[in-house]
Amino acid sequence: MRVTVTLHAQAVDLAGRTDVPLGVAAGATAGDVRRALVAAHPELERLATVSALASDQEYLADAALVEERAALHFIPPVSGG
Repeated sequence: MRVTVTLHAQAVDLAGRTDVPLGVAAGATAGDVRRALVAAHPELERLATVSALASDQEYLADAALVEERAALHFIPPVSGG
């Protein structure tokens, strides 16, 4: 199935793009998508363990099932004031 992951903040700078379309197996979890994203863009590996993966409506635990054609967001930690 196809999903699109929108990168945010530092992830955009590292990957050099905003949107990453991915093909994952039917029944994929958020953890599967995170691993596929790192496989497609190894430069995101160090952010993968500290970043959130979210749908348009909620943050996703790694075990959460992902819907086909889902629009997901990869959100690294940010700081500021």
